[in-house]
Amino acid sequence: MLSKRIMMFSIAVFIIAMITVSCVQVIYEDPSEIDFSPEETAPVATEDAVMVDEDFRQLQFVQQGDVRIFYDASVAAYLDDAGTFVPPSSGEEAYIDPHPGYADFNFSPMQAHVYVADAAAYQAAADFAPGVIADLQRVIEGMSVADPCVPELPLGTFFHECFHQQFVSNFKQVSFGNGSGVRFITVYAIQDYAPVGNDSLVYVFQGFTDDGKYYVKMKVEMMHAQLEGVGEIPMEIYAANDAAIINAFFREYAVMFEASENEFTPDLAWIDSVLESLYIQ
Repeated sequence: MLSKRIMMFSIAVFIIAMITVSCVQVIYEDPSEIDFSPEETAPVATEDAVMVDEDFRQLQFVQQGDVRIFYDASVAAYLDDAGTFVPPSSGEEAYIDPHPGYADFNFSPMQAHVYVADAAAYQAAADFAPGVIADLQRVIEGMSVADPCVPELPLGTFFHECFHQQFVSNFKQVSFGNGSGVRFITVYAIQDYAPVGNDSLVYVFQGFTDDGKYYVKMKVEMMHAQLEGVGEIPMEIYAANDAAIINAFFREYAVMFEASENEFTPDLAWIDSVLESLYIQ
């Protein structure tokens, strides 16, 4: 009887040992077969790692450097690529003011660009930037615009500033996902004066994220049904050699644009809605 119990105990021990060995083989793989590459061992990215407002958490985004633009499906067809990074400049190049590095996102076929720069870095890079930023923030908060000029930081392939604006029309406050700003229509002139035509008309938006971290600028090439392809300034306007007469000439365009806002292409309200759908981080 005792020998039978010993035999049964031995069998039980053998079975437990086999189970233990089997479990060990399952838990501990052969180290030579494990992939320890950085790609396999890196933490798995989750949506929660991206700190955005709940309403924007599910949106797609493009990234350039540290800047992300989140966008919804209505914008996806127009966002050309992940954008480019424009390196900083000390302002030594011809016709280029000093600026920090910034992200340039191309929206095609809208003929539009969204530029995003770190506001603090801009203030450090250019001595004029703190004053312009303060003036622009006051305009965004509701201060009236001094005609014909909106405070403007020169960013993008066109380095225009406030005094390059020949007029300001269709001025409006516009918010985006996590910020706000103002938009307007204008024609720029670097030297002398530039004719107003469908080859020179632009929509410009400028604003800041709510936390003040980023300066955001959008430029869209525009057309208007009442304009010629190439504009013209009558010789008598030039001949007058009078700033008041020239300014009055351009203000007539501003009045016309204000009265015919629905004749722009692309539609101004649609461009505003594209901006409103963006979240910048």
